[in-house]
Amino acid sequence: MQWNYLPRRYRNVSEGNWRDILLEKNCAVRFRQRVIVDLGGIAKGFAVDRAVKALKCAGVPSGVVNAGGDLRVFGLKSELVHLRHPAEPMRPAGAIKLRERALATSGIYFAQKRHGTAMVNSLINGRTGRSSRKLISVSIAASACMIADALTKIVFVLREKSAPLLARYHADALLLERDGAPLWKFHSPCDTCDPTRFD
Repeated sequence: MQWNYLPRRYRNVSEGNWRDILLEKNCAVRFRQRVIVDLGGIAKGFAVDRAVKALKCAGVPSGVVNAGGDLRVFGLKSELVHLRHPAEPMRPAGAIKLRERALATSGIYFAQKRHGTAMVNSLINGRTGRSSRKLISVSIAASACMIADALTKIVFVLREKSAPLLARYHADALLLERDGAPLWKFHSPCDTCDPTRFD
């Protein structure tokens, strides 16, 4: 709440955290107290996946659905996607070739201020309540955009410790530092999917 990311009407709600959310065995969700759950961290990825499904159902053989940087390539054609430098949006930080894969990135955003463009970090570590000062961009490639979108937040917190989870979802990761240099790369071993390489 201290970052003022919530709508004004929710700012007086008592603070809760992930420990107040209980996942039951029958896939039901129970809350220990009144909490605000924001699905914005996966909503764009979900929307991209639904759009791809609708296009496929309409007979579209291939294409790219892009929702503000969260995207998914489907069909036989591959697409070269350029990644923006975290601190300089007009400068590329690398490229990735995708086919039947999705890509999501979480990182800093650019806010226009009176005297120019300033970086605003919206990646908050849920365990510490603080933003990252070193890592400012996490890009994930996965089979579905919602999975990629969700994994960006987990990898942001766990860094290298997220490797088993990335391997489980056959996902690839690229973490960039403030200067745009790669902090860590992970290539998932996958025998059935096309290899993804962040270059």
